[in-house]
Formats: sequence, C-alpha cells, structure tokens
Amino acid sequence: MTNPTLAPDDGDFDDFTMTDELREALKDAELRSSLLDSLVDRRRTLGLSQKTVAERMETTQSTISEFEHGATDPFLSTLQRYARAVDAELAVTVKPAHRAPVIRLANARRSRIRTSGRAATVERNTAGVVADMYASRHLRPVPTYKEMAS
Repeated sequence: MTNPTLAPDDGDFDDFTMTDELREALKDAELRSSLLDSLVDRRRTLGLSQKTVAERMETTQSTISEFEHGATDPFLSTLQRYARAVDAELAVTVKPAHRAPVIRLANARRSRIRTSGRAATVERNTAGVVADMYASRHLRPVPTYKEMAS
C-alpha cells in the first residue's frame, strides 16, 4: 500500500541523482534479478526442491538458497550449472551498447565534450594536438559568461 503522506514519484528526482554508473549498475542488477527469477520459476515449474537442485549441482541446499535470493553475484559457469540442473539451457547474447562515441588517443586522459547535442568522450594525449584538431573541426566553442550576457 502506498503511503498517503508521500507525494507520488514523478521521476524528476531520479534525473538529478542518477549517474551513468548508477544507471548501469541498476540495469545490471535488473538483468541478474530477471535471470534468477527465470531459473527459479523453471525449478518450481518442474516441482524441484532446492535440495534436489543442490544434489544435481553437487552443492548444498543453503548455497542454492543464497543463489536464488541474489545473495551472491554468480559466475557464468554457476548460472550454466543451475540451468542444467533444472533441465534448461542458458542463452547469452551480446549486442552493441547505446553510448556516446569514444575517440581513443595514445597516452590519453579523458574529457567530456558535446557534439551537436550528443555527448562524446574524447581522450586527449598529453600534448593534446590530435584532440585539439578534432575539436577545432567538429565542435563549436562554448560561449563565456560575458558573451552570453551581451
């Protein structure tokens, strides 16, 4: 039940507190949770107990319980063994991430820039020559405060 004294979550606060790293961590956690839910659902559909799965995996029931409750971050091999124990096959797909382009240069340190409204990461070498060449060709200068005020 929702607490009536709290305003409904409109999502605005998330925009201010969510970093890219936190978003990725949450996405990873959601994927793990979804995968575990699928495996546990499969076990229950077959009517298998945690003890039976543990025997098939040659481990303990308590280990299976911890695994199913997300108390650990399992290795891929553990996920595969669990899937086999519940007569399932684990399928893994790899697809490109939707991220800003990255330009890599030798002896680099990172700096963020904007290109036509999209963020891009440019790694500048110590001299900065190549990054400066890229920036001068593809980026508009950011106006100073005085320029914006006039």
